[in-house]
Amino acid sequence: MNSKQTPDIILVEDDESHAEIFTRLFSRQYPQLEITHCTYGEDAVTLCKTIDTKPRLVILDLCLPTMTGINVLKEIKGCSCCKDTTVVVFSTSDSEEDVKKAREYGAETYMVKPRDFEEFKKTVMYLGSKFLSEA
Repeated sequence: MNSKQTPDIILVEDDESHAEIFTRLFSRQYPQLEITHCTYGEDAVTLCKTIDTKPRLVILDLCLPTMTGINVLKEIKGCSCCKDTTVVVFSTSDSEEDVKKAREYGAETYMVKPRDFEEFKKTVMYLGSKFLSEA
């Protein structure tokens, strides 16, 4: 397979409105960073298997349409290029089992998506400041 240029951030999110919020806020705060949005888990796994160097951050939803976020996490962490990449799970699920599995398979942080729009935006900006502050 041909390798591709590595994005700085891989956003794995099937909710288009959530993806748009992330992309807009991160693009304003970190305009020098390239963000790649994958709606499907399989696309994120394929991307991780074909890029040149590790991305700085993967933001992963667990509730995806065709492949669970936990399976995506396992696959990403199994890729030589992405095994040391910071993965943040950002999901509507507050299940203790999901949190446990995400940590077991290598997620750095697990955050539950706030339902309130303003809180959602604040949480996205917090993720940026925590994991991309040196950008």
